[in-house]
Amino acid sequence: MHLGPTVPSRYLAILRLNNLTSLRKLAITSDRIWWSTIDSSIIDWPKSLSMLNLPRCENLHKLSLEISMKNLPDLDKLTPNLTKLSLRFTQLVESPLETLKKLPKLKILKLRESSYKGRQIICSGEPDNFPQLETLEIHDLPRLEELIAEEGAMPRLRKLSIFGCRWLTGIPDRFRNIITAG
Repeated sequence: MHLGPTVPSRYLAILRLNNLTSLRKLAITSDRIWWSTIDSSIIDWPKSLSMLNLPRCENLHKLSLEISMKNLPDLDKLTPNLTKLSLRFTQLVESPLETLKKLPKLKILKLRESSYKGRQIICSGEPDNFPQLETLEIHDLPRLEELIAEEGAMPRLRKLSIFGCRWLTGIPDRFRNIITAG
């Protein structure tokens, strides 16, 4: 079976990934024409994503989500082997870092256009949080005002890119030496 690089969200209900254990990349996007005809509040995207059975896709390393979902699915509904995750248009109301910090192999996290509607992102300094994260991109989050990095947060972070966050008041001292754009 061959899947294109992007799966429109309208096919999410019929797509089951149980037998696609070799799948390495998956992008789920909203079909803007279809999206405009449906009230996004009636779709429970975290539940729909959990129906995909992503943990069974043990070779899935790259995931891109471009669907409005308000909240991420629980960590046990994602594959632990993710190395790259891109979020765009997800409109999350809770910081995605709270859910994603325990992904053991995540190296690249991209929070793109309208992925998060909150005013604050806290990078927790707990020992097992983001143990492999090397790149964090925060782009076009117009409501973001504060980025907090606790002591020991993201110990392997080498690249931090911040762009289009006009209300962001400052960069934590912990991150000042690794800013690469913005």
